Amino acid sequence: WRRQAIVDAGGWQHDTLTEDLDLSYRSQLAGWKFIYLPEVVSPAELPAEMNGYKNQQHRWAKGSVQTGLKLIPDIWQSDFPLFVRLEAVIHLTNNFAYLLMAIPAILLVPVVKIQMTMGEVPWKLVFVYLLIFFGATLSVILYYGLTIKEHYGKLWPHIMSLPLLMALGTGMSLNNGRAALEALIGYQSEFKRTPKFRIEGNKGTWRRKLYRPGKSIQSLFELIIAAYFSYGWYFFVSQEVYYAMPFFLLFIVGFFYTSLGSLAAQR
Repeated sequence: WRRQAIVDAGGWQHDTLTEDLDLSYRSQLAGWKFIYLPEVVSPAELPAEMNGYKNQQHRWAKGSVQTGLKLIPDIWQSDFPLFVRLEAVIHLTNNFAYLLMAIPAILLVPVVKIQMTMGEVPWKLVFVYLLIFFGATLSVILYYGLTIKEHYGKLWPHIMSLPLLMALGTGMSLNNGRAALEALIGYQSEFKRTPKFRIEGNKGTWRRKLYRPGKSIQSLFELIIAAYFSYGWYFFVSQEVYYAMPFFLLFIVGFFYTSLGSLAAQR
């Protein structure tokens, strides 16, 4: 960062949980441009356990929406090209997708049950289900596929981890959706920092360290959601209804992983 860029942007402000994101947008609105240097590497430690990961993602999701509510009017009135302004709006509001995911997720089991009472499901409806599934996941596959190719120089076998990554994203929908909703209604919360355990290499561990994650009832709700979709999975498999199974599998794996991961770390 150049000091003058920070000054021109109005300095650091603390009315969002992502003050760096806020400052970066205000700097660009003030006329500054970023130069990305991929060869410059900055060491960092990713969250080592589920509760720390949830806190980090909650902070980022909520802060992103807060920044959007704060700056989108200025972005839209700026002189940037339309596609740049649209991309900025999508970037700052993308966490609302977790809220939009909640309605079809809750209705998935009853909708499929209703379709069963209507007789044999037409193949066109099955095609629509598959089209929605692959359409919703294509952008994720392309995004992370290009990232894997850039980092490792090849896709195989690393591309095989993508289904698990997508399941994790689904399992985080309650956590991040709650964050987006809190930002939308103006609910203020503390800045929960991400624990650092100085993990270096595959042999490092976060266990027996001083940080102890707090208790949260959210994990129990995630466990209930996982059980709900497990019931749906069992019922529809027993009825030989398979076309909705990709959706169920994502929710089952994702919510069991996030809930049990949090509960195990709280022991």
